[in-house]
Amino acid sequence: MDASDGHRLGRVLRRLEHAVLVENDCDQAIARIDEAKISVVIGDGRIPRFAWIDLCRRLRADRSKPYVYFLLLESPWADESHEDWAYSAGVDDFLHELSDERELQRRLRLAAHHVGANHRVQQLESVVPVCSHCKKIRDELDRWQEVEGYLGARLGKQLSPSICPDCYIKNFGLEYRNHRLAEGASSELKEI
Repeated sequence: MDASDGHRLGRVLRRLEHAVLVENDCDQAIARIDEAKISVVIGDGRIPRFAWIDLCRRLRADRSKPYVYFLLLESPWADESHEDWAYSAGVDDFLHELSDERELQRRLRLAAHHVGANHRVQQLESVVPVCSHCKKIRDELDRWQEVEGYLGARLGKQLSPSICPDCYIKNFGLEYRNHRLAEGASSELKEI
């Protein structure tokens, strides 16, 4: 982005309480993103000399790294096919004007939500060590914990204990089930 746009965007982002790093080289940008653990990048699609598409593709290439949300400042002459091309390269969203501070704030909120969701998915997709006997899970701090606690902390939800039909039969036996049916209980197995 040209110097005046860069300064203006930097001022707006700082006013919205975001840290700002400016980089004009793809290799240096990747290094700074990794080093500073940056989660949102705003690329300038209006300047041909900076290959924003290379940066975006490189960010998407290594799926083991934390997800980086890529917001592209779009040139006014870009058409729908350009946006389709940018999406296929990994761009998450577009910003069309620097002057609309409220729209920028909305886009950054969406980016934060998206990055958080991707972080939770990446945590769940990683290899999780499980004890083959008791089924406790070892977390990243080398602590062993119950499955419910581990998943509950990562999903941000409380897990509800229940019993599947197979475990019901295994633990309570067919005799108990048949006894309950003889007493007029429903033939459907219910959660305990």
